[in-house]
Amino acid sequence: MDTTLEIIKDTFNKYNVDIGCEIEIEKNYFETIYILKTYIETKATINKIKNFINFRLNRNVEIILPYKEDSIGVKIKNAYERTPIYFKDIIETDSGLYLPLFLGLNSRNEKVIVDMINLPHLLVAGATGSGKSVGLRTIIANLIFNKTPDELKLILIDKKKVELTAFENLPHLLAPVITDDRNAMNVLCYLYEEMKARFNKLSKANNRNIEDYNSQIDSKKKLPYIVVVIDELHNLMATSKKECDFYLSQIASMSRAVGIHLILSTQRPSADVLAGTIRANIPSRLAFKVASRINSNIILDQAGAEKLYGKGDALFITPDHNEIERLQVAYTTDENIKSICDFIEGQGIKPKYDDKLMNYLEEGFE
Repeated sequence: MDTTLEIIKDTFNKYNVDIGCEIEIEKNYFETIYILKTYIETKATINKIKNFINFRLNRNVEIILPYKEDSIGVKIKNAYERTPIYFKDIIETDSGLYLPLFLGLNSRNEKVIVDMINLPHLLVAGATGSGKSVGLRTIIANLIFNKTPDELKLILIDKKKVELTAFENLPHLLAPVITDDRNAMNVLCYLYEEMKARFNKLSKANNRNIEDYNSQIDSKKKLPYIVVVIDELHNLMATSKKECDFYLSQIASMSRAVGIHLILSTQRPSADVLAGTIRANIPSRLAFKVASRINSNIILDQAGAEKLYGKGDALFITPDHNEIERLQVAYTTDENIKSICDFIEGQGIKPKYDDKLMNYLEEGFE
């Protein structure tokens, strides 16, 4: 018989709680839930049972009351080490999406696939060791794997100078990887002006969005999508919070129609980093394990992320689905990243930096 189930039975008997004979078991990628038809009257007894099972198994235990009608759930982290879900095993080349993101597998072992244009921006948060940085690189690998430099342009801001520099020679880049705060602010200024210029183009062509515009124009004049990845947003906020709040809020609220998308990442999802106006305009969130319930409330508007197990275990929510989905984010190794970048660079296409953006970086915004 299941040793874990025996320990659960013994523990409930120890505290004189009758669990009957009917016990359901639900398993998923992350944990196993034992469903018992019983009721526990006091919180003190619940805590004693939980702590005793935790002590016996040496694993994360949670008692959910009620779990189903007339039942409680004993949720226990699976004993075995989770097998990584590799990016190379879930990626597809013909998804039919504009900006496909193959994020990983959910608890039902189904691929989680979204189109970046429907998000249309993404907040990513997670503490050290949660898998956030690997997840961020997986997202970038998705984009460059499926889109040519003519279809997609990237701007990467990496204050730590270690997470995103693997992509520094990609022909998709509009500028070298940005590593200092002053240039990061100049990038936001550039994006704001580029957004307004694109709106003028769409208005003159009598089009509502970039998809309509590109469908009616010569291929050489099509507007590429621009995806901006900012790692460690809290570092940028610490130096220029007022200006950063303004530009990010303006861009996030209007830029989807003209094909500009933001991915903002932080280790510290606090109210001073993620202002209400920014969160209101970026409803799509990817939360890895965070340090506290307060951090989870900031990134997801509810608790939960503080209970995740780390190493790519994440909660994901988008405007299309009000319910939070749990997933294991795909793992992209350094070798995978290098192989993808080497293949793209081997096509002989050199980075062609945007002159206007380079002027902003060299001279600042007037």
